[in-house]
Amino acid sequence: MGSPTLYWYPQGATSPEAITIGQRVSDLQVQAGRWRRTTVAGGIPVSGDLGGFRTVRIVKEKLTGAAVIRSLRSLETHLLRGGSVAFSLDHVRTWGGWASSNPQRGDTTVTIDDSAFTAFSSSGAVATGVLITIESPNPEHLREVALVSSVSGNTITLDGSVVQTYDQGPVFIRYQDWYPILTLPPQNLSQASLVTERRLFWDFDVTLIEYPGAIEALAEAYGSLGDGNFSDLDQSPDAIMTIQRAAMQATHLGTSQYGLLGRI
Repeated sequence: MGSPTLYWYPQGATSPEAITIGQRVSDLQVQAGRWRRTTVAGGIPVSGDLGGFRTVRIVKEKLTGAAVIRSLRSLETHLLRGGSVAFSLDHVRTWGGWASSNPQRGDTTVTIDDSAFTAFSSSGAVATGVLITIESPNPEHLREVALVSSVSGNTITLDGSVVQTYDQGPVFIRYQDWYPILTLPPQNLSQASLVTERRLFWDFDVTLIEYPGAIEALAEAYGSLGDGNFSDLDQSPDAIMTIQRAAMQATHLGTSQYGLLGRI
């Protein structure tokens, strides 16, 4: 069944607020997309790939708990002000980190230096039969979903092998439905995420966006970018807040500036 949970840092907080929205969501829709930019040079159209992104739509219908409604109303304001939120489809699977070395096609195991999100779920882990995502940052932005065969420490044996060779790092490995940095895209700022019918029950419906540049900002905040060494992860609440701010900066630069660097 799982325990779908939203995590966010209110202003002045030193630890994350967790909002559990029942035993299951009504719907979770994840869609991938890519930005392309076309210019004209000498009368010839030239198209450039700015990299990928994902939208994540979270729907929970018929909410009735007063405490949950209050928390979601506060979260809605936080998102409208440009804040970020994290979401996991299952609190006990809130797990992810960066690969110790870039996975190569044919590898049957992948290893992370440590779980980077114990501030959100101290016992978060993956297990046999769980799906994980392996992905690199923009502009390469490769991604694949793999099935866990077994887990030993921070080393995961796959049911099968890695499909692609990841040349660009840091490579992020996580539980498939763990999204550590999500923000409202500008076009959704005028859309209410929490609506009610005569205040008898509430529907929560929000579409957020995940930028690979924000995930890369997490890596930058944790350690030296690109050297594959994340063994000295600082998981204190203050460090997590710094990571949130870094990720927000990555998302707010937008396609006109950051997109040219392939870091959206």
